[in-house]
Amino acid sequence: VFSGVISILSNLIVLGIFIKYKELRTPTNAIIINLAFTDIGVSSIGYPMSAASDLYGSWKFGYTGCQVFGDLWNKSKIK
Repeated sequence: VFSGVISILSNLIVLGIFIKYKELRTPTNAIIINLAFTDIGVSSIGYPMSAASDLYGSWKFGYTGCQVFGDLWNKSKIK
């Protein structure tokens, strides 16, 4: 839980810095912005769903939850 909160807060700080300082908005830094967005998604949705399924011993989120979880993890990869 603690690492998830730290991850969300630190990525929000990164996004805030990019919003405040317009000179940082370069094509190269767009990758960092994208990674910050996906990391927020994984930290706020993916980790809790994974932890809950580990605690219960089975998947409790149904077909739609499985699709959201899989899509989120797939989009968070660097290809």
